[in-house]
Amino acid sequence: MSDRLIRLVRIIVLIQSNPGITAKQLSEKCDTTNRTIYRDLEMLSAAHIPITNEGYGKGYVYLRSNQSLNST
Repeated sequence: MSDRLIRLVRIIVLIQSNPGITAKQLSEKCDTTNRTIYRDLEMLSAAHIPITNEGYGKGYVYLRSNQSLNST
């Protein structure tokens, strides 16, 4: 399996298990750069993986099927 695929799955698992995790924290846990994390998050978004950013400094969350982007 490629390193990128492993990292993408790891990002999904980290976001699911740590709602609000930041890109910096993801990069530290995945042993890569912030920029690589942002590229990976863009790839996951293009693949319609339901991950959203809660706002500057609030981190990322995985949306369950019964949530929407506007729910609080």
